[in-house]
Amino acid sequence: EPEALDALGTTALARTGSAAPAEPRMYRCVSRALKHRIRAAPDLAAVEIGQVERGQTFMVVDVVENQQGTWVHIHPDSLHALCDENMTHLEAWTLKRAALGTVFLLEENEPIPSSVLPAEDLQALDGKSMPLLQHRYFVLTSASRLILPLVPALQLLIPQGCGWDYAEPRIAQTVGDATVGDAAVAAVATSATGAVSRSLVPSSRGGHGEQRGVLLAASLHQKRLQALRQLLFDEHKERFLRTTVAQTKAAAPTRPEIVLNRISNTKPLFVQVCRALRAGRAGHVTPLFPLSPAESFRNVFLATSRVWRVRFIGEGLDDAGGGYAESLSEMAEELVGGRPRILIRTPNADDGLGDYRDCFLLHPGATSRRHLRWLRFFGCLLGSAIRHGQAWPVPLAPCVWHQLTGEPMQPAHLAQVASGFMRKLDFVRALPASDAAGFADLAVPTRVAGTDGRLSTPLVAGDYVTAATRDAFVTRALRLRLHEFDRQVAAVREGMAAAVPLPLLALYTGPQLEKLVCGEAELNIAALQAVTQYRGIEPSAPLVAWFWTALSEFSVEDQALFLRFVSGHTRLPRDPDDVSTRHFILQLKDRYLANSPQADAALPEAGTCFFTLRLPQYSCARVLQERLLYAIRCCKSIDSDFQAPDF
Repeated sequence: EPEALDALGTTALARTGSAAPAEPRMYRCVSRALKHRIRAAPDLAAVEIGQVERGQTFMVVDVVENQQGTWVHIHPDSLHALCDENMTHLEAWTLKRAALGTVFLLEENEPIPSSVLPAEDLQALDGKSMPLLQHRYFVLTSASRLILPLVPALQLLIPQGCGWDYAEPRIAQTVGDATVGDAAVAAVATSATGAVSRSLVPSSRGGHGEQRGVLLAASLHQKRLQALRQLLFDEHKERFLRTTVAQTKAAAPTRPEIVLNRISNTKPLFVQVCRALRAGRAGHVTPLFPLSPAESFRNVFLATSRVWRVRFIGEGLDDAGGGYAESLSEMAEELVGGRPRILIRTPNADDGLGDYRDCFLLHPGATSRRHLRWLRFFGCLLGSAIRHGQAWPVPLAPCVWHQLTGEPMQPAHLAQVASGFMRKLDFVRALPASDAAGFADLAVPTRVAGTDGRLSTPLVAGDYVTAATRDAFVTRALRLRLHEFDRQVAAVREGMAAAVPLPLLALYTGPQLEKLVCGEAELNIAALQAVTQYRGIEPSAPLVAWFWTALSEFSVEDQALFLRFVSGHTRLPRDPDDVSTRHFILQLKDRYLANSPQADAALPEAGTCFFTLRLPQYSCARVLQERLLYAIRCCKSIDSDFQAPDF
């Protein structure tokens, strides 16, 4: 047996049962991913031979442990349902519990550990009997399976097109549940039979300079669907979204190559990319789009997860994905830094009170043709993140995500980001109508400052609010602040329509949409460790243990910098299945002698396009942590693919 274990490449493998074959036991997959990998040996580096879906049960004949975690040996009778026919003659192993504690499988009747469910879910389950929970789970699962395939048959919110260079958005008219306006690109949704509803198929109409807009009003069907969305399981929504994405994939034009300058060009990358994609000028985008600007732009976002190739002037980058990811990360940084100025900090940040001081709103002053074009491009990037599962973290306030789902802002949302304004409004509302002296002393102006500080026209007669005009002032001031972002939200949603079916956003709440776009804020180290391949170094080596310990001790900001250093992205994909499609490679940088002064002085290297980190053989954990932190915080240029020419 030791020789066989060495051949598998595992270390410290120990059986939890006896040497004799155990009676088969039933196990159930509880992975947060939709599918969990099956391998030919109890080793993460072993070949994948099948997958087990979340909720699926199968028989297990043995359980073993090694440094990677706890593995189960799948019974041969279960292989036909889990593996390809040409793989059923092999042994089949799958990870039950990772070394860091993540649970993927549970034995039948085994209690659900706290690591599987969030704390708030566990509290909600207190006092509930298991049969009751099973019945509720069955009802909700059945509802999700029945409701989602019906979405294509419903008349939902219909966007009025996703052209690129056109006039300002306008609101189309509605009659009952039907939409009256220009024929438009509507969301695509696939029915259970695979047929696509004709009313929800993108139209090829429209082009350069055509007036179009996006409806903000929801149909009755959408409102009812929104009322049910919290009862639909996320895994069913994700599966439905993936099916829709597959059905709406367009023929890919040649991926454009964009020349960007982040060294001497004063224009932000966001503006450079936006202009290049829109114009298709020689020298900036090659080759030129063969279709009209609107069709080409839409098809690029529908066709591929990597919309453009990047060539950074003065940097030795051969873009195989890392340059594209780096350009997205830098554009997110630029936007929160006010370049270009289409986002603005919440009023709470200016007032120094309340929550969400580190979040952003759409800038209400972004009303020019140029600003609206930037907002549409911003929406395109949000939609691309949803469509392709590549997290693009932009710290928008909760009320913005709520509006992007198609719902209007409510006073409760405004109170989250403009606490000072709402308190003043409540104070004015609470003044007794008979207290004329109180109104005079308070001297509330009849003009209200918006989020960007601009004063409105007088909302009521006179210079100051009186007891007679108080009610009208409060109503109009609240309406003004609740709708000051409508124009910007319409532009962003119009851009999102270039990549995703807008009506499908009715399935999500604001927080769910935020997670869909931005992914998880904290790095899932267990998920990253599960897809790591080691080259030139053993998984049991001290250097590997030092690395994982250092990474787990990093702050959330430093973990994001680490991901950007090795991949160009600042967060992992939202779905664990997407994480597992790309291995993280941890490689020994062996040009220096182990534990030598030269090795300790060397810095880590990253292959951004190939998700690779190369570490010198450091002498201790402290040196590794110091060098890694210095590298991720100070290295920004991508310049090791070749020697960049002077410019």
